[in-house]
Amino acid sequence: MIPATNSVAGIFPFPMASITGQYYPPNSSSRSDARLVLNNNRYQLESPATDQRTGAVDELTISPRVGNIARHITWPDGAAFVSTDNAAIDRVLDTKNHSSKWLHRLESSWRLALPALVVLPLIVFCIFRWGIPAAAAHIAMRLPVNAMEIVSTGALKTLDRLYFSPSQIDIAQQTEVHRRFEILVNSLPQSEFNYRLYFRRMHGMPNAMALPSGEIIVTDAFVNMARPGQLEAVLYHEIGHVERRHGMQQVLSASTVSAMVTIAFGDTTALGDMAVSVPVFLMQASYSRSKELEADNYAFTQMTQAGIDPGHFAQIIRKLGADDDTDNETLRYFSTHPLTAERAENAQRASAAFHATRQ
Repeated sequence: MIPATNSVAGIFPFPMASITGQYYPPNSSSRSDARLVLNNNRYQLESPATDQRTGAVDELTISPRVGNIARHITWPDGAAFVSTDNAAIDRVLDTKNHSSKWLHRLESSWRLALPALVVLPLIVFCIFRWGIPAAAAHIAMRLPVNAMEIVSTGALKTLDRLYFSPSQIDIAQQTEVHRRFEILVNSLPQSEFNYRLYFRRMHGMPNAMALPSGEIIVTDAFVNMARPGQLEAVLYHEIGHVERRHGMQQVLSASTVSAMVTIAFGDTTALGDMAVSVPVFLMQASYSRSKELEADNYAFTQMTQAGIDPGHFAQIIRKLGADDDTDNETLRYFSTHPLTAERAENAQRASAAFHATRQ
């Protein structure tokens, strides 16, 4: 059923029009053939089976045109006049600002419909390509850290259940890595995040990752592989993702629009559900090229300020990506990230600048 939404009030006067159709009395399913005559600001309903109706046209409401579907002209008491004489009704409503006229033209004209078929997918693409990421970035940068902790807590539980097992690194080695981590964190500019380091075993896979609220996870294989300077390089990189809120942006981008709007207006009830998506993008190494490079540059800056050669970053990503061309299915930390060679070259340039300032 077509809703009657377009009032004719304010459109008349118009030339006399005679419209044929069927009349339905109020509170009745009976109908009779009828003719509705519209002349200036008055109407007259003529039907052999019912009393005539007359009155001012601003009493009437005319439904919009959709294709050639019958139109409904209704009275406040529920009476209705139904007609397929759309041409006559359109002549009545033929004003340059009438939306039904333009809607019908769009439906009826392939010259208008074909461009619309091209433009609509383009609009949808732009929304998903730029609109949603921009909205996610805007919201993520304004979320309080305690909101992100809700996501991270649930994500860590999921990771422990599905991917991780307890670390087998001995206490002495963990203590030493923790010491280096604390030195690194203390070298950072003032941050709103409370950084914590977690050790996990991941089927012998070298990996490191950061949760949105500052939990940094390193696997046993990665700790055993990384040399002094290389470990710090990766930790700085992961902290860069946290400081730039890349993880939270990913979570928001993967969520529904309604969930994003809910969180944007201060309701954090949807955050717990978002924790499920964090392990997915962490395991798929799905940060975009721009976000990886942004985290890299953050690491280079912090390493330089801490007196650590950014060349260590190039060494570790080349080491972790050394088996890229083999059939090894082991998940490696940087081998699945985009443009490993370019990033290593960026680190080498940062290393050259680092050494130049110390000559």
